[in-house]
Amino acid sequence: MKHLEDMRALVDLLLASSNFHSLIVEGAPGWGKSSAIDKLLREKSISFVALGSYTTPLRLFQFLEKNPNGLVVIDDCAGIFGDSIAMSILKAATWPSSGSDGTRLVTWGTTSEKLSTQEFFYDGKIILLTNLVPESGDGAAFTSRSLHYCVTPGPLEMEELIHSVASTPSVFPNTALANEVANVLIERGRAANFRGVNLRTLQLGYEMANTNPASWKILFQRLLPTADPFRLAYLSTSTTGTVEDQFREFHRATGLSRRTFFYYKSRESSK
Repeated sequence: MKHLEDMRALVDLLLASSNFHSLIVEGAPGWGKSSAIDKLLREKSISFVALGSYTTPLRLFQFLEKNPNGLVVIDDCAGIFGDSIAMSILKAATWPSSGSDGTRLVTWGTTSEKLSTQEFFYDGKIILLTNLVPESGDGAAFTSRSLHYCVTPGPLEMEELIHSVASTPSVFPNTALANEVANVLIERGRAANFRGVNLRTLQLGYEMANTNPASWKILFQRLLPTADPFRLAYLSTSTTGTVEDQFREFHRATGLSRRTFFYYKSRESSK
């Protein structure tokens, strides 16, 4: 799968580079950013320490100070990008400041009884996993200093990922059942343009099938996103005739505008 190959190459580059000291992996929730990075690092027998969920700037400073030389993985870190103090710490830890002779000095500018030191040199590497990186302000400044990769699987890769995970015994002991769930999920995902479908949805369906073997399909389908009726209308009218004929049929079926018709047309053609 392409995004796994890309992430493997970027992890190798991060660890070998003398210029880049952080990697941002960005992508929609539920598509395995955390598990993919964890798997890649363990495959390579690379030791790392993880900092997850909400963290304060002080906690971030202390965590990096205690792990100044290794690899730090910060997961679910979207809140960090909105905190100017936390971003200042990360920028100092991953980029030499002017006049520092190439060193990365991280300082805490106010007194605190909770700190054993107010400054330290950071020589490690940082991987940040997040659903979204702000396009301006501190987010943009930090991204410019980092390797940055967006996990954006297309529909075919989503299907491949779902089946791949469903066929993994360490994740789903009953792989036959997991693949049955995957088939239901993919069928509904295709109809809904994979809106609201991800690997967590697969886990939900699998647990539902285990606990409600007689009725899981009905309940599971009720929880899945419904098909986009306008997209279905577009698909049903866009295969014959001229583009103008297709639009007229689409407008007749939906009452929607030419602009909406071409929105769906451009979205489908980009897949």
